[in-house]
Amino acid sequence: LLKDDNQVLDVGCGTGTFLTLGKRKYPKCHFTGIDPDESIIEIAKNKIKKNELDVVLLESGAEKLPFHENYFDFVVSSLAFHHMPTDIKKKALKEIYRVLKPKGKLILADIGKPKNMLWKIILSIESVVEPKEYIRDNLNGDLPTYIKDAGFKLSQLNKPTLGIYF
Repeated sequence: LLKDDNQVLDVGCGTGTFLTLGKRKYPKCHFTGIDPDESIIEIAKNKIKKNELDVVLLESGAEKLPFHENYFDFVVSSLAFHHMPTDIKKKALKEIYRVLKPKGKLILADIGKPKNMLWKIILSIESVVEPKEYIRDNLNGDLPTYIKDAGFKLSQLNKPTLGIYF
């Protein structure tokens, strides 16, 4: 999937697990991670340093990305969007669209609309940790609409796994 010299951005990189795995598997690609949480970025920096990897980490929110237009070949985001309020989700998707190259790809994995009541209850437990309005969009199935509204062509990579859509 990735080619040498591809630019890859991880939005909501957390502690840098994807970046570590990605850089090991594709050492000639350029990986950048952003996360708005300073303490999480410090954990990621320590992990990247410990593994002696060349990865850029920045403390930044997704709603105002500090990159030029058409810069990245791939943007990935795993379980970050349900931590954002609606307006930030929409701005983040527009920003991701802006920084992606014309043939670039966004791979987003996050909580989606539950297929049955059991999953709705399980996934709603997240609202104990996060404000309920943050996850509501996801549980209502609104995220695909926001993705399309930002300019993306939408395709689902697989059937939901444990309530997570790709």
